[in-house]
This record gives sequence, structure tokens and C-alpha cells, in this order.
Amino acid sequence: MIRSLSTISLLMAILVFGCRVNTFETEEAEPLLVVANDSISVAEFLYAFNKNNRDTSGSVNSRVRNYLDLYIDFKLKVAEGRSMMVDTTEKFKREYKQYKSQLVKPYLLTSQVSDSLVKMMYDRTQKEIKASHILITVKEEASPQDTLKAYNKISKLKNKIDQGADFGQIALEYSEDPSAKINSGELGYFTAFQMVEPFEDAVYNTPVGEISDPVRTRFGYHIVKVENVRKAQGKVLIAHIYKKADNNNSQQAEEEITEIYNKLEQGEDWDELTAKYSEDVRSKDAGGRLQWFGTGQLDPEILDPAFGLEKPGDYTKPLKSRYGWHIVKLIQKQPVPGLEETKRELKIRLANSSRMKELEMSLQDSLKKKFGFKKTEYFNKYVSGENIPDTTTLFYINEKPYSLSYILEQKLAGSNQQKINKAVDYALEENEVIYLYETNSDFKFLLDEYSDGMVLFEAMEREVWDKANNDSTGLYSYYEEIKDEYIADQSARLWYTVIKNKDIADSVTRLIDNDEAWVSNKNKREILSKDLQALNVVVDYGVFDRSDYLYFKNSPWQKGLQYVNKDGYFAIIFIEEKLSAINKPLSKVRGEVVSRYQKNLEEQWLDNLKEKYEVIVNEELLQSVINELEEQRI
Repeated sequence: MIRSLSTISLLMAILVFGCRVNTFETEEAEPLLVVANDSISVAEFLYAFNKNNRDTSGSVNSRVRNYLDLYIDFKLKVAEGRSMMVDTTEKFKREYKQYKSQLVKPYLLTSQVSDSLVKMMYDRTQKEIKASHILITVKEEASPQDTLKAYNKISKLKNKIDQGADFGQIALEYSEDPSAKINSGELGYFTAFQMVEPFEDAVYNTPVGEISDPVRTRFGYHIVKVENVRKAQGKVLIAHIYKKADNNNSQQAEEEITEIYNKLEQGEDWDELTAKYSEDVRSKDAGGRLQWFGTGQLDPEILDPAFGLEKPGDYTKPLKSRYGWHIVKLIQKQPVPGLEETKRELKIRLANSSRMKELEMSLQDSLKKKFGFKKTEYFNKYVSGENIPDTTTLFYINEKPYSLSYILEQKLAGSNQQKINKAVDYALEENEVIYLYETNSDFKFLLDEYSDGMVLFEAMEREVWDKANNDSTGLYSYYEEIKDEYIADQSARLWYTVIKNKDIADSVTRLIDNDEAWVSNKNKREILSKDLQALNVVVDYGVFDRSDYLYFKNSPWQKGLQYVNKDGYFAIIFIEEKLSAINKPLSKVRGEVVSRYQKNLEEQWLDNLKEKYEVIVNEELLQSVINELEEQRI
């Protein structure tokens, strides 16, 4: 496991609250399990189970019990992290406070969201719109003269298009969106909540093939052409094998991803190939698993082929994106949910949107009434600039006094009036967090989950990731234990280059064929290699195994010069010496060995935790949960 696979990444990616079994929604006197003296209710366990187990294959019994084992391991690590006091650092407290502030606002505002607005946004999520736009920039705080100038400019462009000018050509020539120089204003497909709201409103209110009137956003004035509307595709849960590519190694990355694809086609295991070859450190040890994506949430070069896959387990041919090369596997498809299923999420998203900003002021007034906000005589004295002691109480909330020191602790900027207003906001928010934590199980579980995820991340970093990356002696010792699993049985000392241009490849081949010293002589070899590198081609010298590259597999693998023509590329290979079977050096397999060393350290750590902490499972209650889930499934 690597650090980005910790629970914290899941917590940040998903704000949709999973369904729970109604029978167990209330807090039971008897816990389902106890881990390191921490009692976990049925409701809390089911919250985590339903949220993180979307795969419905297999029996309910096996799914619940398998997840329970993982959940216990997670709780053991969290217990150890708290015993290490990782949650007492200033960094931890600051991040946790920020998250609480982000989390509480949607709960404050969701009650203000009307059902008609929810229905309108739900209807929008049922569609995906392909559109293009032209932008004339103007700042939000621009003068009336500058605003009018921008408006007149966009209006003239619209008139040109109305009179027959091509939208894409006008976008290319006049749009002030920098990307228009590449895409002629095309935005691709997107759906609700993915664009700024005035722009989204204009798009959804413009018929296909027509152009909107000028619309103002914080970026400036736009005109929008709606190209097409299609039914929303839903979401896909995907995994990938990834090879990073840039101008220096694009060709090599393509060769390597092609070789991995061929291995898959020959029946080799996806998870093993991912762990061994993928360069996405966040996912490689989890079978390349990513997250749920919908239209507009990932590059179409990756997402469109993923939606085109039919069955879980199907995978694409190698795909090129701006990041590099991918092979994408479908794990699961999820259709667009119904209105009732998604109403809660829509309310939260609407509450976070600018449509609801005007409600925030009225919310402060309602919270003041709710928690009994009261000023003291020193409140206005502080606002007016009088010097008062830090311990002086300025206001009360929920009968708790808040002194000047509270304001100073917040390190707020601005005038005294601005500081005290912000401090009141923070204090009201803190009280609402406490109230929601005590009265709203969804809020409590999500906040606890985030806190646990942060603790887990810090603990894993100290006990596993940093040790694996920094303990070179331990890593080498571990490699020595497993090095016989990394045997190069067809190894050779060789020089090779891969060239796209056939004329250059032929010239290099003739050069070496006429004088092998261009490879065997170190000075000449370095001159030749530098000349080729200047042409931005792959070139290397050293000990390699025949399995390292597809070109090696397609060569005769004999001493001397070989020329391999594969997929439009030309590989020149000069084998100086064939070697007997040897262990692959750590430098060649470091990525995979580090990954295995991390897993080994984690397993040892877990074994120690299971010895250190007591785990109690209420088997009778667990079985009743399984039975209830089975009945619901039927």
C-alpha cells in the first residue's frame, strides 16, 4: 500500500452519504465490535460498509465479513495513530478545523433549498451538453465604461455569426479564452454543476444549433453555441495501468504500454502487471483502481473509451492522454440515480453554489437566535478601538464567554469590526458543529471518518511509507531475501537505440556495421549516444534482460548487431556479451521492491497491533446484520 491509497483520499472524493439499514439506524446500547476500547455501533459500521462496498457480487455474508476484517485493520491503525498523538500537531488541528468548516456549511444551507430548484437541477443532470463559447474578458469590478466596451465587442461578434460567419473561426480569431487557439472554443460534453452558474443557465436554455445572447460571468462576457444534447451516461468506476510520457520518453512509454497490453492479451494477471509496471503511485498497489467518474470529470481521451467498455473486467487498447499512456479497465458502471436517491446530494451541491450565497447572512441571524448570542458592553468598545485586556469577554454563545483572546487566536485580518464579525461567525459555526455531531448521525460519521483518515495517513507515513523510502539498509536487506524472484535468465550487456526516422536508423546501422568500435569503445559510444539524444531518441547502454523491452523479444538475441522493425519504429541493438542467469539488480526493480517492502512493513505492523490491542466482535449481532441485509437483497 502507498500513502495515496489511504482512507483520506476516499473521504475527499465522496460526499454522497450511503444508504443505511433502517433497522439499525438508532444507536444501540450494545456495540457491534470493540477495537482498542473503541466501541463501534452497527449504524457506524453499516455507514462505512455501504459507502465503500459498491460491488454487489458474491454472498452478503462473505462481503460483510471480508469488509469487517479490513475495517478492523483500519481501526487498529487509527488507534495506534492516536496513541502516537499524531492528532495533536498544529498541522493536523489546522487541517481538521478547515474540514469541519467546509462540512458544516452545506448542513446549514440545505434546509433553505427549495424542492423546485432541486427538481430543476436534477433534470439538468439527466442531460450532457456539447457546447462551444467565445469569451471577451472583463473583470467583475470593472468600470461601467470597460464593461460596456466588452459587451459591445461580444455583441458585434454575435452579429457576425448571425450573418453567416463560422462560430469556430470567430472563436479562433477573437475569443480571449486562451484554449480557443487550440480548440476553437469547443468545450466538449459537460453537465450540471460543472460550469459557473450564469454560463450553465445560458447553455441549458439555448436550443441545439442556436447561439445564446451575451451572458456575463466572473470571467467576462460569453456567447455560447449548443452543439448537441445527449442522455447522461452516469458514472464509471475504472482502473488503469499508466506510463508517464513527455517529450523525452514518449516513444519508450508507448513501447512499454504496448508490451503490457500484449501481456494482458496473453492472459497475465491485471493486478500483478499493474503493481509491477504502472507509474501511478496512488493506485498501482490497488490494481490501478481510481474512483467514480462522470462526463467532464476526466479527459475524454480516457473517459469516452471507458464508457464504451461493456462488461466489468473489459479493458481498452493503449490510450494516449496529455498525461501519458493508459490501459483502462472497467470495474463497474452506475446509471444516473433517480430523484429521490440523489435529492440529498443535490441539496448539498446547491447549498455550496453561489445560488445560495444570499442566504448566508440570514443564516447568521438564525444561528444567533438558536444559540443565544449576546453582546457585552465591551463588544462595541473593541469595535471602536479601545484598548481592553485579552481576557475581557466580548460576547456569549450558548452561555459560553468569548474573550478578546479568542479573536487573537484566530489571527484574523482587517479592522476590529471585521475581525469581531468573523470571530462571531467562527464561534457560531463551532457550536453548530457540536450540535450536528450530537444530533445528526450522517454528520457525525462523516466527521469521524475524516478524522480517522487523517490519523491513518499520518500513522502510515511514519510507520510504513517513510521507513520504506528512507531505510535504504532495510530495503536492501529485504531485496536480498526476495532477489531470487527477480532472475534475468536471458541477460546481456548491450547498447540500443530506438529511432522513428528510417534514414537515420539505417545510417546508424551502417556506421556500427562498418566499425563496431562505435559501441565497444567507451569514448566513441558516448559520442554516438549524445548525438542521438540530441535528436530526442531513446538510447541506453548496460545489462538488460530480454524481457525488458518488446524490441529485445523480437530480436535474434545473439551477439553482435541486430536491427528490429516494429510498429513503424526501428530498434538498433548491439549485444556485446550474453550473460548467464543473474539476479536483476535492485536499481532495475526498485519500484516493485519498494512497493512489496511497504506491504511487508505494513503486515508486520498490523501483526504487532493485533497483539497489542484487543478486538471483540459481537457475533450474534453481526449475524443479525447479515440476515437483515440478505432479506433486503431478496
